[in-house]
Amino acid sequence: MNVSEVMTRHTSTCEPADSLERAAGVMWDRDCGVVPVVGEDGQLHGLVTDRDVAMAAYLKGRALSAIRVADVMTTDLHCCAASDTVERALTSMRQHQINRMPVVDGEGRLAGMLSMADLLQATQRASAKDRPTLSEGVLETMTAVHQPRAQAPLPSPAKVAAPATVPASAPAAKQTQAPITAKMSTVTSPPAPNKNEGNKKR
Repeated sequence: MNVSEVMTRHTSTCEPADSLERAAGVMWDRDCGVVPVVGEDGQLHGLVTDRDVAMAAYLKGRALSAIRVADVMTTDLHCCAASDTVERALTSMRQHQINRMPVVDGEGRLAGMLSMADLLQATQRASAKDRPTLSEGVLETMTAVHQPRAQAPLPSPAKVAAPATVPASAPAAKQTQAPITAKMSTVTSPPAPNKNEGNKKR
């Protein structure tokens, strides 16, 4: 089974110069957590996720309408081609712990998206002969994707509320707080699936 038989072809997109407000609107309208970022020529520039939107609002301390997609999008992507086998795509998703992959043509133009939801639906449509192997591959991939990643300290927000004033008469209290951590990961570009499949979780 090839990726072309499983992927979502008609994907809503945004452009690098768009605001995060527009990207968030696309996510709301399409009930999705990621939006491909493409140029006027259809070239894939990156991906912006719901997490990117949330972290930008937290760290930059500005309205989403004042933050460009280009400032927060992920540009280091792992992609596949429509002609790739589903098994190859699943292997890449396991290796890089991602549950969504852009599908690009030989010129790096967006052709669609491949998600775990697409793959789960494909297991239902698969023949009795192919279903066990495909189901096993999807399960292994979901397990790998949700394994813990390396931890890194969470950056400080752009604006922090001033601490409460302690009366001079009050005894000094020693307070400690464990550092807040968040899962961070770095993804590198994969080998080209066919020709020039380069473009940009990853």
